[in-house]
Amino acid sequence: KIPYQSNIISIMLGYFGSVLKQTSKDALEILLIETLEVLSELKSNLVILLKPHIISDLVVVNKIIKQFPKIQIFITYLHPMILASHSNFVIANEYSTTLNDFKIMECKTIEYASYNEEALKITSGGSCQPHYVDYFINNDVLLLKHTLKQLLKNTVKKKVLTNSEDKKNIFNKILKM
Repeated sequence: KIPYQSNIISIMLGYFGSVLKQTSKDALEILLIETLEVLSELKSNLVILLKPHIISDLVVVNKIIKQFPKIQIFITYLHPMILASHSNFVIANEYSTTLNDFKIMECKTIEYASYNEEALKITSGGSCQPHYVDYFINNDVLLLKHTLKQLLKNTVKKKVLTNSEDKKNIFNKILKM
């Protein structure tokens, strides 16, 4: 029931607790709130699809969603490749292996994280998996806003795969990884 002309943004969720490489135990909750705040400021025809991990605390997720009654936010359990075929881009507040699926589907990937100094030293100031992350933004809301504005302005909605040739091309891309 989502109009095709909508800008669909997928957000991959993870664990809302203490993670060693994050700056604080509530960093992932704060990052999700900041992400939704920026998205809510940008465009009125956004549809945000939140994909929880099996370990995501849905009480936390629903509490956050209630803070944004003016934007369309849905929790979904669709496969990441289905989401990638409809999304303008994907955001993860902690690296997620689901970003691989989005990358295969040629959907732009963003990791908006809160790595601590030690983690940044280990990763040379980037994502822990840079080959699957197009945009790594660490604790910089202004850079996130600028990046999302540019992506919404420049991202062309991909057509949904409809024929066996498209499916064959995807399969070949997966085999070459």
